[in-house]
Amino acid sequence: MKKALFIFFFLPIFGFSQNQNDFRVWTGLSQEVDLSKKIELGFAQQIRFENNLTSIERHFYEIGLNFKLRKIYRISAAYRFSDEINTFNHRIQLDQSLNHNLPNKFWLKQRLRFQYNLDVPEYQKDDYRIRYQLNLKKKFGKDFYLYTEPEIFFRKTFDFSNFYQYRLEGGLTYEFGKGDPYKIQFYYIFEDEFNVIAPLRSHIIGFEFSISLF
Repeated sequence: MKKALFIFFFLPIFGFSQNQNDFRVWTGLSQEVDLSKKIELGFAQQIRFENNLTSIERHFYEIGLNFKLRKIYRISAAYRFSDEINTFNHRIQLDQSLNHNLPNKFWLKQRLRFQYNLDVPEYQKDDYRIRYQLNLKKKFGKDFYLYTEPEIFFRKTFDFSNFYQYRLEGGLTYEFGKGDPYKIQFYYIFEDEFNVIAPLRSHIIGFEFSISLF
């Protein structure tokens, strides 16, 4: 935990030379279904545009299960199928998260993700990664939330020497309908890479529509 906070604090130091820049747009649709009080089934799909919106980077479909084991502790598992310009990839992932209710309509979430990418080139066959994310959101009025969401990426081990990418995300969420089953989310992501052959810095605008069925 201390190592992760240290990395977040010093993020602005990294990756500010010789990175190529790109402007991207992500659009997505997701749906959640409560199978029981403690089990949730989720579906998601997304299209991602790259090269300053001149081409599609990928589109993917994801399905997963979320288990509410304790009041603040959850685990989830998911499978993702991606089409990256006629190259098909598969990914499996396991998440652990802690959710904290804070005073004054604040919420804090910590998430640790282990993911493994299948069908990658032979020299990358051990392509598993670890990601640590913080999410802090604040409710305004009846239906609006502002949030910020930094995330750091590691290859193979949760070690500073394998730290190669980070994302800084912020956005606005609007929830509506009886029981708030519908959600519209607008966000911006600054994404930066380093310690890789061709580092890329991306500015991403995103939109997502979500439906929750109880």
